[in-house]
Amino acid sequence: MTFYIAITPLSGHTSFRWFGLSACSASPKGQTFITGTAQVVLATFYVTITLLSWTHELRGRTDPGHGRKHMNVLVAYESRSGRTRRAAEAVAAAVRARGSDAILKTLAETAAEDIEHADAVAIGTWVEGFIVAKVGPAKAALEAIGQLPAIGGKPVAVFCTYGVTPRTTLATLRRSLEAKGANVVAESASHRSHPDRGAAELAQRLCTAPEAT
Repeated sequence: MTFYIAITPLSGHTSFRWFGLSACSASPKGQTFITGTAQVVLATFYVTITLLSWTHELRGRTDPGHGRKHMNVLVAYESRSGRTRRAAEAVAAAVRARGSDAILKTLAETAAEDIEHADAVAIGTWVEGFIVAKVGPAKAALEAIGQLPAIGGKPVAVFCTYGVTPRTTLATLRRSLEAKGANVVAESASHRSHPDRGAAELAQRLCTAPEAT
């Protein structure tokens, strides 16, 4: 790195302005030495550059927006009482907080062009069944997924809200979407009392997954 330091001439000495080296002063006797002023300036310069380097490195580790890519994310859901809609809204908000765009739609209104225009997709449903018997994704959600076009290797996240247990809901969603060519990269099940739980981590995994080639 090249820098320029100007040193005020000292009495009885000849001062030099130096590029890329320490400023020097030559005495009438031919002795050359670094002036006290130059030492202070150089020390200050070194400390400043070091601090800037540390700050940049720390920012890369802690800044949640540093180095992120912009994505268009479709968040589609099937909701009965509104809790899964709240979970979907939390996922969409977490995606937007990462600097990407999120489109929120019900699965029933999701069209082929929505899948086509999305870089990534999050799909959620509520869990239906009788505590331990026939527990799984809502039938309406599976029917809607069956109507979706091929997803073409795009990253997909699945989520659900449940009352007692999700059992195999996420696995069923994953298999249904993988049959459409989805690359399922994240899964999250949240109790209906806290439907937004897990949304931030789901969005983080979805938005940092490799895009389809």
